[in-house]
Amino acid sequence: MKINDYTDIIDSSEEFLNKLNKGEKFKYLPCLNGLTKNGQNLELGFTTFALKIFKMIDKLENDSLLLSSWATYVNSFQTTQYENIPNNFYVDPAMAASYQDYSISDSIKDNIKKLLNKVGKNYDTHEVKFIKSVNAETKQAISTLAEVGHKNDKKLEINLKNSELIEILNHLNWDKPWSAGGQFSTYCVYTSTQNLNFEDTLFNFVSKIADKDTGSYYLNYPNSNREVINGAMKVISGLNWINKEIHYPEKLIDFCIDNKPILEGCDVVDYVYVLFMCSQQTDYKKKEVNFILMETLSDLVKLYNKEEKGFSYFLNKSQTHYYGVEISSGKDCADIQSTTLCIWAIIMILINNELVTEKYKLIKP
Repeated sequence: MKINDYTDIIDSSEEFLNKLNKGEKFKYLPCLNGLTKNGQNLELGFTTFALKIFKMIDKLENDSLLLSSWATYVNSFQTTQYENIPNNFYVDPAMAASYQDYSISDSIKDNIKKLLNKVGKNYDTHEVKFIKSVNAETKQAISTLAEVGHKNDKKLEINLKNSELIEILNHLNWDKPWSAGGQFSTYCVYTSTQNLNFEDTLFNFVSKIADKDTGSYYLNYPNSNREVINGAMKVISGLNWINKEIHYPEKLIDFCIDNKPILEGCDVVDYVYVLFMCSQQTDYKKKEVNFILMETLSDLVKLYNKEEKGFSYFLNKSQTHYYGVEISSGKDCADIQSTTLCIWAIIMILINNELVTEKYKLIKP
């Protein structure tokens, strides 16, 4: 494929978003086929994905009124009405409803988990999963707003002392760095956007678990090499928000070169992001990195649905779940989250290889 073919794919994402629009401003479906009830009803996450795409393809700069209205819509999800959710966090009512609607068997499983947790296990109960999903959506909402020059209307009520943050970070399961790194990056976004001044605390913590052999961040070696890279992606995305450097970028580059990703939305994009960010910090094996990224680009476009003008999460299969909620049956169609991720990855690859100018905008995850 030629460079123009890739830029055409990027530009065509606007057409895909138009197909996903529900007929109302700022409201989008996750995909066109196989939707569940939750897939039809959820709104917050999908509007932020659309906003990110429009930002990346530079369709917002000349319409400040539209952007302001979109930010107002996103901020309308801030709420104080949910118990155990901090005030002014972002809650999609449809997401809350999906977590309240669970079967008798799910309730039994939940009670078993609660009992096992009392004897030292660490299972996520239904309530904990909901809290984590709200935390993730809140992070996504405020990070997206920040990337388009806006912010949350009401300050998030995060009453956290430095010592409490250290305790939280220590209690994360760093043998599973993708999950722990995701929570770390959330605190980095909160620190950056809510003026919490935890930058040094966060950086000092991951400095202690930075692995000198792989360049990633964990305590004990994860179950798979994929997790090493995907966990690094989460931590690096957090470091990006607090303007801190990667500890061992050369080691991470070597590890990525030896461990290619599988053809799956998050896996490929995490891989691209890690190589891209490391290459922004060092010229180590620059030519080899550029070559590998272009190879990865050739694989990435296999997820592209030419008819719909978007990307699917899996090869010939759309994303099925969003933060634990089933949104589709996984038909052979494109979906909004994967399109967001893949467009972002293509832009990073083209920029790293100096193949595009200022036409596209990079965003922080």
